[in-house]
Amino acid sequence: MLRSFFILATVCAFALVESRGRKSGHNHAFKVPMSLALHEFAFDFYTKLSPNWGPQENIVLSPISYYEVLSILAPGLGGESRKQVYKALRFTQFPNPEEHQAQMIESVFDDDQSCTLKGANRIFVDNSMHVKKLYKKESVDHHKVAVKKLNFAGSPNAARTRINKYISRHTDQEIKELVPEGAITSLTKIYLVNAVYLNASWKIAFRPLRHRQTFHVSPSEQVETNMMMAYQIDCSFGINFELESSYVILPFKEKELTMVIFSPLAAGNFRHFENNQTATKIRQTLQKEWDYNGSDGYPRMTPCAVTMPKFSIKHKVSSEALTSALEDMTVTDIFDADLADFSEMTSEEGLYVEDTRHEASIEVSEYGVKAVAASSVGVGMRMIPMPITIERPFMFMIRHEKTGAVLFTGRFVRP
Repeated sequence: MLRSFFILATVCAFALVESRGRKSGHNHAFKVPMSLALHEFAFDFYTKLSPNWGPQENIVLSPISYYEVLSILAPGLGGESRKQVYKALRFTQFPNPEEHQAQMIESVFDDDQSCTLKGANRIFVDNSMHVKKLYKKESVDHHKVAVKKLNFAGSPNAARTRINKYISRHTDQEIKELVPEGAITSLTKIYLVNAVYLNASWKIAFRPLRHRQTFHVSPSEQVETNMMMAYQIDCSFGINFELESSYVILPFKEKELTMVIFSPLAAGNFRHFENNQTATKIRQTLQKEWDYNGSDGYPRMTPCAVTMPKFSIKHKVSSEALTSALEDMTVTDIFDADLADFSEMTSEEGLYVEDTRHEASIEVSEYGVKAVAASSVGVGMRMIPMPITIERPFMFMIRHEKTGAVLFTGRFVRP
């Protein structure tokens, strides 16, 4: 049984049950090679899940969380199972993908940052389960993940409680029930967990506006909502005609993170963000902005007066939707009891991924961003600020600037 959940900290989990060389190519936008692989995975993942969403549904996902839990799983796979997961992760583009991925994750979760960005991994296994030494060594070396034994067979609910407490502790109590009742049974053998927690302040704090403002949900519908404004915040902005969208890039404190917002010119029309060209078009926009006079590895910024909605989103992805999305990404064998190959993890046979879950949440306020996710599997010359109002539905991402890694993605449609 493979399980995963997200809440902007992020948690991923996979549970297994018993059946009865890319070239460098990075630039200022993608400062480590693996961050571009993650970008491609993130928007492939986003696109494959999008058919499950309602037209006005607010969404948040944590690609890095799901990417990490799949990366923990991958070295334990053999044969075609491994090939399929490696392809989905874009690992086939690297000579030593696990090392590249580990270096990116280590940089992302560096303790020497002003924001709070934490990650935690653990592999829970049944007392009867023998995990191969090489897999345990690779898990520690590349993911800093420990193996913890639990009594799944004899006390599945007690094991579930232990896992939930671990997740809750590493997501600032934001995710308390990642693993629902009945999700772990006496047949559960392995449960992989990844948790991510983010709390970041804007470079310049916003202030809430006293009166509710108009937000255009669609060309024919408007609603009033709470908005906030930052008068002298640096930002980068423009229009992408291929995506038929305006975009704004907003920095967090110390420029460690950025929020990138794409707002379709036709309110609520996300068709350019939910197809197989999405990753490429967004990548090209980011590379152009980050390379333009970006000798410091950062986009050129202009003083702006930005008005945007305050919002919070919580989103759960069903096991069926996740399985279907991964299968559309050519990951199929791990869900089939007859084809799944976990031979590099254990000598036990008959293991397969029965279930996978993802849950994420994000809160964007005048102070900054708080996010959780879980997956189982100085001003120089004073200038008049450019007024920018975000009053239409938008797609957003939060990026880690030291690497270029995508931490969270989503869309905001209806306040």
